[in-house]
Amino acid sequence: MTMKRRLATAATVAVMAGILQTGAVAASNGRGFHLDLPSWGFTGGVCLAFDGDGDCTLAVVTADGVVAGTIDGTGAYHADLVVDFSPGGDCNIVDETDSFAFASGTVFVHSHHEDCRIHGNRIDTDFTITGGTGAYAGASGGGKELGNGGAPIRYNGRFDH
Repeated sequence: MTMKRRLATAATVAVMAGILQTGAVAASNGRGFHLDLPSWGFTGGVCLAFDGDGDCTLAVVTADGVVAGTIDGTGAYHADLVVDFSPGGDCNIVDETDSFAFASGTVFVHSHHEDCRIHGNRIDTDFTITGGTGAYAGASGGGKELGNGGAPIRYNGRFDH
């Protein structure tokens, strides 16, 4: 292969790589997903199972509060939680489905985690953005959910819609 042909091939490869890279960047509309729950509380619950001592071992619980963050200012937070108390002590296992409602739409999130204070944060788990409504229809992404058991709980990750 001649030097001229090698340079032409290298230039073509460089241009194609640039087009592919630019196309990939242009196709992604992802951005940071940073939400805080500065105030929230448990709003209801039902125990589904008890142990031999009469202590609840499995419950369905709801929580509501305020959410603030980078995607759309301040909004409302709602969670539907299934809480398994079987690990015992200060630990439990939570299957969590959350909604963050803003004026322009709602974002839905899911996580599943064991909450124990033995590793620093009580909540330290991955979450997945499972969809949305309004301006957030088709939302996806995910990241880390972090908290010490009370307010604030933080959601930090990547948001695509």
